[in-house]
Amino acid sequence: MLDAHFNPDADQLDESLEETNKRYLELTKEMLKRLGNPMVLNPPLATHEVFSIMKTVGYKIGNPELHYMLRKGIIQTPEKNKYGKLAWSISNLKSLHQGCEKLKYWQPMPNPLHDMKKDPKTLAKESANMLMGLEETQLVEVVKNTSTLALLLIYENCPERFQAEKEFLKHLTDMKHAQMVQLVTESN
Repeated sequence: MLDAHFNPDADQLDESLEETNKRYLELTKEMLKRLGNPMVLNPPLATHEVFSIMKTVGYKIGNPELHYMLRKGIIQTPEKNKYGKLAWSISNLKSLHQGCEKLKYWQPMPNPLHDMKKDPKTLAKESANMLMGLEETQLVEVVKNTSTLALLLIYENCPERFQAEKEFLKHLTDMKHAQMVQLVTESN
């Protein structure tokens, strides 16, 4: 009895993996739809489709990152189709997702799906790069799409040479905070 419990037969494992992959596929489709990129996902997927999926969910992925992960054995190597191109199964897509997460291949901010995972030093570097040369209208858009915590980190770590941008950012952050407080107050 114990052996049967701890050593499921291959059919049970295949069934479990199939169910897990089916659920992962459903969740991926749901997320892509919510993020404005409703894709038809019919595995096997082409590499460009996989890149599109990963970029939509906030990862920075291209051929260099993919080749690195394959070379180091960080992700499963997809089988090749009859043309010699990678043919991505759902298991392969899940493996790539886990690899991107493990290596922190997150797109730079604003990245609402991953900014909260980044350390302050990375956020400060990204924020400085992001603020360089932005027009006021672009800065307003950044504020709309960035968490309040990330905005505070940007403000605190913004280099002095961006003093004008820093002051404008503080003004926008204060306005965003006031709107949030008003929403909370009205809902109570």
